[in-house]
Amino acid sequence: MSRHATTAPGAAATARASARLGLTLRAVLVAPKQGFESAVAAADRRARAARKPAEGITPYVLSALGGAALFLLWLKLGALFDLRDAPRGSFRSVYLIGVVGIGAALGLVCQAVWAAMSAAILRSESAPRRNLRLMWGASALPQVFALLLLPLDLLIAGSGAFTTTRLEDPLGAAWAALSIALGGAFAAWAAYLFVRGVAITSKAGALRVVAAIASGVVVLALTYGPLILSTRVIS
Repeated sequence: MSRHATTAPGAAATARASARLGLTLRAVLVAPKQGFESAVAAADRRARAARKPAEGITPYVLSALGGAALFLLWLKLGALFDLRDAPRGSFRSVYLIGVVGIGAALGLVCQAVWAAMSAAILRSESAPRRNLRLMWGASALPQVFALLLLPLDLLIAGSGAFTTTRLEDPLGAAWAALSIALGGAFAAWAAYLFVRGVAITSKAGALRVVAAIASGVVVLALTYGPLILSTRVIS
């Protein structure tokens, strides 16, 4: 048997899995009910096949990227509204990279803590921790688009996008404002998917769903709050 013949089935299976993942993520964005239900069904299939983690690694990747994007949005908002004392001379690329990395790590922490809390709140057979972790990660998908703004921020506006020094270049100033608007829109989109996802995934009563959503806000505030306070000055 040729080498190509032995590797072809595995490659075909990988290609099919990637295609299904792409269709599922697309559905989450444009048809949340169909998308979340499809994602949960896929996790159920993986669980029956004893594959671990049953939810796959994609929700964790998306959660980390979403956490990084959320913290970048704070850095830009803090600079725009003078919520941070960060003049242009205080900017350091290494600190920007560092806080993005920390933001990503905190995104994973939020995902795990919220799933554990909400599983106890929802008390639904449809909402084990696995499915809640999956839902948290999938709802962060729009934040990936926000993270893609970072190279353009640095290219067009430079370090001024993350400092309180007024941008003199009209193009840079216009892009900085547009970048914040887009980042806010992506964050709002992610929040909408999160709210829809909790209800769709858990199939729990309205009060329990509201409590689970509120717990997500609390987890984000308690997790990111200290880091936000510590980055009021980046120097």
